Amino acid sequence: MKKLVLLFIFLTAFILSNAQFSDPKYKKNELSLGYGVITMPDVYEFSTTVFSALTGLSTFVSKYHGHDPVNNESSDLGCIDLSYNRYLGEKFALGVSISFQAIANINTYSFLDSTFKIAWQNNYYSIMVNGKYNYLKFEYIQMYLTLGAGICIARSEYLEKPGDYNTPLYDAKPFLAFQFSPVGIQFGKNLGGFVEFGFGYKGTVRGGLFVKF
Repeated sequence: MKKLVLLFIFLTAFILSNAQFSDPKYKKNELSLGYGVITMPDVYEFSTTVFSALTGLSTFVSKYHGHDPVNNESSDLGCIDLSYNRYLGEKFALGVSISFQAIANINTYSFLDSTFKIAWQNNYYSIMVNGKYNYLKFEYIQMYLTLGAGICIARSEYLEKPGDYNTPLYDAKPFLAFQFSPVGIQFGKNLGGFVEFGFGYKGTVRGGLFVKF
Protein backbone atom coordinates (compact mmCIF):
# COMPACT_ATOMS: atom_id res chain seq x y z
CA MET A 1 0.00 0.00 0.00
CA LYS A 2 2.86 2.40 0.74
CA LYS A 3 4.17 1.85 -2.80
CA LEU A 4 0.78 2.73 -4.25
CA VAL A 5 0.62 5.94 -2.20
CA LEU A 6 4.13 6.91 -3.30
CA LEU A 7 3.23 6.17 -6.93
CA PHE A 8 0.11 8.32 -6.64
CA ILE A 9 2.13 11.21 -5.17
CA PHE A 10 4.82 10.88 -7.86
CA LEU A 11 2.33 10.87 -10.73
CA THR A 12 0.46 13.82 -9.24
CA ALA A 13 3.72 15.78 -9.00
CA PHE A 14 4.55 14.83 -12.60
CA ILE A 15 1.22 16.14 -13.86
CA LEU A 16 1.57 19.39 -11.95
CA SER A 17 5.16 19.92 -13.08
CA ASN A 18 4.18 19.59 -16.75
CA ALA A 19 1.36 22.11 -16.72
CA GLN A 20 3.00 24.72 -18.99
CA PHE A 21 3.14 24.02 -22.70
CA SER A 22 2.98 25.91 -25.97
CA ASP A 23 -0.56 26.54 -27.16
CA PRO A 24 -1.39 25.12 -30.60
CA LYS A 25 -4.98 24.85 -31.78
CA TYR A 26 -5.49 21.85 -29.51
CA LYS A 27 -3.27 19.47 -27.57
CA LYS A 28 -3.03 15.99 -29.04
CA ASN A 29 -1.84 14.09 -25.96
CA GLU A 30 -3.63 13.70 -22.65
CA LEU A 31 -2.43 11.97 -19.49
CA SER A 32 -4.74 11.45 -16.53
CA LEU A 33 -4.51 9.97 -13.06
CA GLY A 34 -7.80 8.79 -11.61
CA TYR A 35 -9.41 7.28 -8.55
CA GLY A 36 -12.75 5.46 -8.64
CA VAL A 37 -15.21 3.85 -6.25
CA ILE A 38 -18.05 1.31 -6.56
CA THR A 39 -16.36 -0.78 -9.24
CA MET A 40 -17.24 -4.09 -10.88
CA PRO A 41 -14.79 -5.93 -8.58
CA ASP A 42 -16.81 -4.48 -5.69
CA VAL A 43 -19.90 -6.08 -7.21
CA TYR A 44 -18.05 -9.37 -7.61
CA GLU A 45 -16.93 -9.34 -4.00
CA PHE A 46 -20.50 -8.68 -2.88
CA SER A 47 -21.95 -11.63 -4.76
CA THR A 48 -20.22 -15.01 -5.00
CA THR A 49 -22.78 -16.15 -7.58
CA VAL A 50 -22.24 -13.17 -9.88
CA PHE A 51 -18.46 -13.43 -9.71
CA SER A 52 -18.36 -17.17 -10.39
CA ALA A 53 -20.81 -16.86 -13.30
CA LEU A 54 -18.86 -14.05 -15.01
CA THR A 55 -15.30 -15.19 -14.38
CA GLY A 56 -15.36 -18.88 -13.54
CA LEU A 57 -13.34 -18.07 -10.43
CA SER A 58 -14.06 -18.03 -6.72
CA THR A 59 -12.56 -15.48 -4.36
CA PHE A 60 -14.34 -16.48 -1.18
CA VAL A 61 -13.24 -18.50 1.82
CA SER A 62 -16.31 -19.99 3.51
CA LYS A 63 -16.01 -22.81 6.03
CA TYR A 64 -13.16 -23.79 8.35
CA HIS A 65 -13.39 -27.32 9.78
CA GLY A 66 -17.06 -27.29 8.83
CA HIS A 67 -17.81 -24.04 10.67
CA ASP A 68 -19.18 -20.85 9.14
CA PRO A 69 -17.52 -17.55 10.06
CA VAL A 70 -19.03 -15.61 12.95
CA ASN A 71 -17.82 -12.34 11.47
CA ASN A 72 -16.58 -11.02 8.13
CA GLU A 73 -14.74 -7.76 7.51
CA SER A 74 -13.54 -6.25 4.25
CA SER A 75 -11.25 -3.39 3.31
CA ASP A 76 -11.45 -1.67 -0.08
CA LEU A 77 -9.44 1.44 -0.95
CA GLY A 78 -10.95 1.88 -4.42
CA CYS A 79 -9.39 1.75 -7.88
CA ILE A 80 -6.33 3.72 -9.03
CA ASP A 81 -5.77 4.12 -12.76
CA LEU A 82 -3.45 5.83 -15.21
CA SER A 83 -4.74 6.69 -18.71
CA TYR A 84 -3.22 8.05 -21.90
CA ASN A 85 -5.28 9.42 -24.81
CA ARG A 86 -4.22 10.59 -28.26
CA TYR A 87 -6.59 13.05 -29.94
CA LEU A 88 -7.38 12.28 -33.58
CA GLY A 89 -9.35 15.52 -33.80
CA GLU A 90 -10.71 18.14 -31.43
CA LYS A 91 -13.53 15.87 -30.24
CA PHE A 92 -12.34 12.26 -30.49
CA ALA A 93 -9.43 10.45 -28.85
CA LEU A 94 -8.15 6.88 -28.55
CA GLY A 95 -5.93 5.59 -25.80
CA VAL A 96 -5.05 2.96 -23.23
CA SER A 97 -5.41 2.71 -19.47
CA ILE A 98 -4.12 0.53 -16.65
CA SER A 99 -5.77 0.15 -13.27
CA PHE A 100 -5.30 -1.64 -9.96
CA GLN A 101 -7.63 -2.46 -7.09
CA ALA A 102 -7.04 -4.54 -3.95
CA ILE A 103 -9.84 -5.84 -1.71
CA ALA A 104 -8.95 -7.54 1.58
CA ASN A 105 -11.25 -9.85 3.53
CA ILE A 106 -11.06 -11.29 7.05
CA ASN A 107 -13.20 -14.19 8.25
CA THR A 108 -13.34 -14.89 12.00
CA TYR A 109 -14.27 -18.37 13.29
CA SER A 110 -15.03 -19.36 16.87
CA PHE A 111 -15.16 -22.97 18.08
CA LEU A 112 -13.39 -25.25 20.57
CA ASP A 113 -13.08 -22.21 22.87
CA SER A 114 -10.71 -20.63 20.37
CA THR A 115 -10.84 -17.91 17.73
CA PHE A 116 -9.33 -18.34 14.28
CA LYS A 117 -8.88 -15.83 11.48
CA ILE A 118 -8.44 -16.34 7.76
CA ALA A 119 -7.47 -13.20 5.84
CA TRP A 120 -6.91 -12.92 2.11
CA GLN A 121 -6.58 -10.21 -0.52
CA ASN A 122 -7.94 -10.17 -4.07
CA ASN A 123 -5.87 -8.07 -6.49
CA TYR A 124 -7.41 -6.89 -9.77
CA TYR A 125 -5.10 -5.74 -12.58
CA SER A 126 -6.81 -4.31 -15.68
CA ILE A 127 -5.69 -2.93 -19.02
CA MET A 128 -8.16 -1.43 -21.48
CA VAL A 129 -8.31 0.33 -24.83
CA ASN A 130 -10.40 3.50 -24.50
CA GLY A 131 -12.33 5.86 -26.73
CA LYS A 132 -13.27 9.39 -25.66
CA TYR A 133 -15.73 11.77 -27.32
CA ASN A 134 -16.15 15.43 -26.29
CA TYR A 135 -19.79 16.30 -26.97
CA LEU A 136 -19.81 19.74 -25.34
CA LYS A 137 -16.75 21.96 -25.22
CA PHE A 138 -15.98 25.42 -23.88
CA GLU A 139 -12.60 27.01 -23.26
CA TYR A 140 -12.21 25.78 -19.67
CA ILE A 141 -15.02 23.22 -19.32
CA GLN A 142 -15.91 20.25 -21.49
CA MET A 143 -18.31 17.33 -21.22
CA TYR A 144 -17.50 13.94 -22.69
CA LEU A 145 -18.17 10.23 -22.66
CA THR A 146 -15.72 7.34 -22.53
CA LEU A 147 -15.95 3.68 -23.48
CA GLY A 148 -13.28 1.08 -22.81
CA ALA A 149 -12.76 -2.67 -23.03
CA GLY A 150 -9.89 -5.03 -22.28
CA ILE A 151 -8.85 -7.71 -19.84
CA CYS A 152 -8.63 -8.05 -16.08
CA ILE A 153 -6.38 -10.48 -14.26
CA ALA A 154 -7.40 -11.34 -10.71
CA ARG A 155 -5.04 -12.92 -8.21
CA SER A 156 -5.57 -13.86 -4.59
CA GLU A 157 -3.13 -14.20 -1.74
CA TYR A 158 -3.46 -15.20 1.92
CA LEU A 159 -2.56 -12.55 4.47
CA GLU A 160 -3.22 -14.70 7.53
CA LYS A 161 -4.45 -18.25 8.11
CA PRO A 162 -4.15 -21.16 10.55
CA GLY A 163 -1.32 -23.56 9.86
CA ASP A 164 -3.63 -26.45 9.00
CA TYR A 165 -5.67 -24.46 6.47
CA ASN A 166 -4.24 -25.29 3.06
CA THR A 167 -7.17 -24.71 0.72
CA PRO A 168 -5.80 -22.98 -2.41
CA LEU A 169 -7.43 -19.81 -3.68
CA TYR A 170 -6.88 -19.67 -7.44
CA ASP A 171 -4.30 -18.95 -10.08
CA ALA A 172 -4.38 -15.82 -12.21
CA LYS A 173 -6.92 -15.97 -15.00
CA PRO A 174 -7.89 -13.21 -17.49
CA PHE A 175 -11.49 -12.19 -18.08
CA LEU A 176 -13.35 -9.29 -19.67
CA ALA A 177 -12.89 -5.77 -18.29
CA PHE A 178 -14.91 -2.75 -19.38
CA GLN A 179 -15.81 0.83 -18.48
CA PHE A 180 -18.62 3.05 -19.78
CA SER A 181 -18.94 6.60 -18.48
CA PRO A 182 -21.59 8.57 -20.40
CA VAL A 183 -21.13 11.69 -18.28
CA GLY A 184 -17.68 13.21 -17.80
CA ILE A 185 -16.84 16.78 -16.88
CA GLN A 186 -13.35 18.23 -17.31
CA PHE A 187 -12.31 21.49 -15.66
CA GLY A 188 -9.33 23.40 -17.00
CA LYS A 189 -7.69 23.91 -20.37
CA ASN A 190 -4.30 22.16 -20.42
CA LEU A 191 -4.20 21.21 -16.75
CA GLY A 192 -7.07 20.54 -14.40
CA GLY A 193 -9.39 18.04 -12.84
CA PHE A 194 -12.23 15.81 -13.95
CA VAL A 195 -15.13 13.76 -12.62
CA GLU A 196 -16.96 10.92 -14.38
CA PHE A 197 -20.14 8.96 -13.75
CA GLY A 198 -20.72 5.51 -15.21
CA PHE A 199 -20.02 1.86 -14.40
CA GLY A 200 -17.25 -0.66 -14.90
CA TYR A 201 -13.78 -1.49 -13.62
CA LYS A 202 -12.74 2.12 -12.94
CA GLY A 203 -15.79 2.89 -10.86
CA THR A 204 -19.28 4.34 -10.82
CA VAL A 205 -17.76 7.65 -9.71
CA ARG A 206 -14.22 8.51 -10.85
CA GLY A 207 -12.23 11.69 -10.42
CA GLY A 208 -8.67 12.90 -10.78
CA LEU A 209 -6.19 15.15 -12.55
CA PHE A 210 -5.25 15.51 -16.21
CA VAL A 211 -2.64 17.25 -18.30
CA LYS A 212 -2.62 17.92 -22.06
CA PHE A 213 0.55 18.36 -24.09
